[in-house]
Amino acid sequence: MQYQNVELFNTEEVVPFEGGVILARFPEEARADMKSRASWMAYASIGCEVRFVCEAEIFWITLGAAAQNVDVYVMLGDYTLDKFTIPAGQKKTIQYEKKDVLAGMDPEVMEPFDERFSHLVWRFYFNSEGAGVFYSCRALNGTLRPPYEKELPTKTMLAYGSSITHGCWAIDTRNSYIQQVARRLNLDVLNKGMAGACRLEDSTMEYLIAQDSWDLAFLELGVNVLNSYSVEEFRKRAEHLAVGMCKKKPNNPVYLTFCYYGRGNYTQKSDHSEHAKRSVEYEKVLSGIREKFGLSNLYYIEGTKIMDSGSYLCYDMVHPSDYGHIRMGENLARIITESGAAF
Repeated sequence: MQYQNVELFNTEEVVPFEGGVILARFPEEARADMKSRASWMAYASIGCEVRFVCEAEIFWITLGAAAQNVDVYVMLGDYTLDKFTIPAGQKKTIQYEKKDVLAGMDPEVMEPFDERFSHLVWRFYFNSEGAGVFYSCRALNGTLRPPYEKELPTKTMLAYGSSITHGCWAIDTRNSYIQQVARRLNLDVLNKGMAGACRLEDSTMEYLIAQDSWDLAFLELGVNVLNSYSVEEFRKRAEHLAVGMCKKKPNNPVYLTFCYYGRGNYTQKSDHSEHAKRSVEYEKVLSGIREKFGLSNLYYIEGTKIMDSGSYLCYDMVHPSDYGHIRMGENLARIITESGAAF
């Protein structure tokens, strides 16, 4: 969304907060029946950005952290320039000077360096689960504007899933597998991951189904409701979301997956547990939707094709490390490419 003189990317709503605005990834109507953790995660700013092009020599940007520390990466296009942390409950104003990272380079070799973004686009990328706050961005003796369409990626991926899709446990969430897919396929990412709270609520599903600003969608469903939804309840919700999104945009691919490697894969006798039995049934639900509803634009991917080694995990045996995310991104980008779907 455009707000003041900038673009607030991956932001559906701005929520007033102490003179600034919190960047909310879900609008109020989508949060209507979210439980407490989900409501909090809807404000988690991982993957949100403040974007603009500065035609002045100097500008000042003021950002804040609502209740938790917030890390921010500063980029020009895809070129990393800086990183800073805003302590919880505080705001920070930083001055930057106009920069052209490719100044002095041969124009004939300049274009290949701008695969996704123009190198003139300033990007302030929120890297934390905390709620990021935007206050203002001011330029000295010049203009500051939202990026033009030609300065941004031409295609966008919409992603919805658990903490792994959200990017949690990656030290730098720009390494998360969703962001890695985007780099490899030259995409922008609307990351609607919900750490520990991907529960397929009615209001959330209706919000996702209504979206039309994506060219391909990726849904990682099931792991956060495995111990609370019966197979039939999961079937009803998963089918509603997948079918709704496929029919909303029948010419665009929707990729669907269930569960990645984790502790359960390595726990002794796990194949005989109720958890394991339900996992098998959940996977049957997801893998059968394409044929059941005749959806030629729906593609089911086994989780172990994306995370194909337990060595990708952190010590908790649930979440991938940065290395794991990178390898998963490589695998998923290849699978999407090999599917042959146009987007």
